[in-house]
Amino acid sequence: MSERDKLSLAELHLWQFRAVQDVFWIGLAGLTLWFGYQLRSIFVPMLIGLGLAYAINPALVFLEDRLKWRRTVVLGVVAAVLLIVLVSAGVAVVPLLLAEADTLVERAPGYFDTVVDRFESSEQPALVRLRKWVENQSQHWAKNPTDAGRIGDGVALTFQLFARLLGITTSIALIPIYACFFAWSFQPLVTKAKELIPDPHRDPICRIVGRMDSAVGDFLRGRFFVMLLMMAGFSSAFWIAGVPYWLLIGCFTGLLSFIPYVSVIGAGVAVLATWVESQSSGTTLSPMSVFGFPLIAFSVVQLLEGWLVTPWIQSKSMHMNPVAIFIVVLVGGAAGGLYGLLLAIPLAGCGRILFTDVLLPRLEQWAKSSEQQPTSAHDEKS
Repeated sequence: MSERDKLSLAELHLWQFRAVQDVFWIGLAGLTLWFGYQLRSIFVPMLIGLGLAYAINPALVFLEDRLKWRRTVVLGVVAAVLLIVLVSAGVAVVPLLLAEADTLVERAPGYFDTVVDRFESSEQPALVRLRKWVENQSQHWAKNPTDAGRIGDGVALTFQLFARLLGITTSIALIPIYACFFAWSFQPLVTKAKELIPDPHRDPICRIVGRMDSAVGDFLRGRFFVMLLMMAGFSSAFWIAGVPYWLLIGCFTGLLSFIPYVSVIGAGVAVLATWVESQSSGTTLSPMSVFGFPLIAFSVVQLLEGWLVTPWIQSKSMHMNPVAIFIVVLVGGAAGGLYGLLLAIPLAGCGRILFTDVLLPRLEQWAKSSEQQPTSAHDEKS
């Protein structure tokens, strides 16, 4: 290294080294994810709103180009159409949902007493130990009815439940507001972002981001349509199987199907609801009616979703096999809860594209150059 190179290296600032810049950006990305996870109660509805805006943006762009309307007018028309569809569906479905919810709330104490009775009459060792622990706690409460600490805990728990319910209601109400805001400014932000990319890197970056956009967009839009179809499919199947509260449980299971493999929770809820209803009403049902029919109904709809609906709608947009998607969902849920479940598959798909389009070619080029160097050295010696 010449004296001139040493001098120029000595004059460089720390942040001008490429390695330091890479560490900075990696740390900034990790800090952003950590900050978003800590404030997930705020960012989850914002993320859902962004996902909805991202899903309908192609339709908005198409209508803008086709009708030559401003984005605000197109967004207003699309929002009005969606509102009409939702209201029409709500007129037909919401009364049934409210009726089932009222029945469930009315019968919930009886269901609880039934479960407690069955629990107390059980002779299973694990249940006996758990029952004794509950009895000890009840006796302690009876002996200390004025325990200030427990009363304080009860009051605090009540306020926590109220705050959680208020937070959930507020988050649900904010989702359409976030969706409209992001949809209104989505395309201008995309155009501005493209202008900020340096010219030498614009084409390859736009190509990679375009592949990510195609994969993630197709996945999100596909899962949304799959979710709607599964809500109708599970509700119909549970109704045929004689599951109580079939509409509530079917819609709940369909909502869970937005995230692959999570809808299996609905099968357990259907079986539990059938068993509790039969025990509470005194109706004698066969094990096939309690366990078999709900599970068969769930399995039939799940098979149709896996073999027909999902391949037809999504056409494997993420190019990930079922085992990889299952592992990604488990890791995302364990690492970030609902936040991780929402981001796991899109981030995994983007990471796969970055690996195949950016990192893998460089690794192959490095491997080829490493293989050629010894050969060149041997030729020089010869």
